[in-house]
Amino acid sequence: MEVKNKLKKCKGQIASSMVLLGVGAIILVVVLGVIFSFLSTTALNIQSSNESIAITSTSNTVINETIAISSATGNTDNISVISVTFFGNGTNNTDSSTVSFSTDVNWSVEGEIRVNSVIFSDGDYNISYVYTEDAVGNTANEDVTSTTYFGNRTTSTDSTGIALDSEVNVTRAGLVTVKSLNFSDASYDIVYEFEPSAFVESGTARTLIALIPVLAALAILLFVLGFVAMKGK
Repeated sequence: MEVKNKLKKCKGQIASSMVLLGVGAIILVVVLGVIFSFLSTTALNIQSSNESIAITSTSNTVINETIAISSATGNTDNISVISVTFFGNGTNNTDSSTVSFSTDVNWSVEGEIRVNSVIFSDGDYNISYVYTEDAVGNTANEDVTSTTYFGNRTTSTDSTGIALDSEVNVTRAGLVTVKSLNFSDASYDIVYEFEPSAFVESGTARTLIALIPVLAALAILLFVLGFVAMKGK
């Protein structure tokens, strides 16, 4: 009788221990689930962003560049021209009261110069002007993996003649460079994907992380089966 009581007491202690282990296992699963939830959003998945960024350009001044005029037209060495301050030579030029911009000298943002052929015959002239270099800006996140859109309602990568990796370039570091010929200094929308700071680049590591809940569930199943088998003895 005494032996039976001891065995009964021992089984009770084992059962209590197994229950505690079961509770501990459940808590472990919950903790692992929380960790996995965090990792699934920061370490496993590339994230997307739709944000507004400011684009600014740098202005440069060119003084007395030589330009060849043929059939009343010529081109500057640079594009994205925003103003012309002088055109001509020692005889005829825009400093003269008889020569004026818009009437005798016209220019385009592409750097094309058109002149009054009555005043300016074919030949070399001097021109002074201001142009802008490619405009730049920065995304809020680094490790950019792809860009799908840049622009506004007026001009964007959905427009004809404006394409990503041509008129709009975005580096992995998040540096955005656009052609100032197409985009003036302003704020624009950009849609892109990036790797978050905790992103795991190794595909093998991401696979192992993704298996965490499966392995945890398998461990619980084995524990329950062991507990049932022990209780049945």
